[in-house]
Amino acid sequence: MNESFKKQSCRPYEDVPKTKGTYLLFLEVKKDITTSIGSLGLNRLKKGLYVYVGSALGPGGLRARIDRHLKRDKKLKWHIDYLTANPNVEIREIVVFKSKEKLECLLSKTVLENNGDVVIPKFGSTDCDCPSHLIKIDDKEKLKAVLWRLVGKLEVFCQK
Repeated sequence: MNESFKKQSCRPYEDVPKTKGTYLLFLEVKKDITTSIGSLGLNRLKKGLYVYVGSALGPGGLRARIDRHLKRDKKLKWHIDYLTANPNVEIREIVVFKSKEKLECLLSKTVLENNGDVVIPKFGSTDCDCPSHLIKIDDKEKLKAVLWRLVGKLEVFCQK
């Protein structure tokens, strides 16, 4: 494994840059839940680790988008809002890739190819041909190593 990848340290959420980019939210569903998710209706998520892949190419970039995801009390607009507002779901880590290109489809497909499972079809992906941008995973570190090799430098943020 690349030595630079091994040395990636986890920085606090407030250090997320304001640049444009693509991000992954590593979410822990603390217990089995059934929840309504906008136009996708009622869905069940089993306890475990999930990844949501999104992009932040508008004003405020990554920082503004991540700040929104970290708030529990918000207007539910996007599919991911229904999870990040749920008290049984915790954001455990955020990985960002600075880029003006939209990389979320490439990254979603990469996560799926590395033993990820679609749990809610079209979650976060109603505007593209991806099966889903929410994927259940088993091994976060293995996935981050794969993404490092694919895209290059990634930045890791977590709650301190």
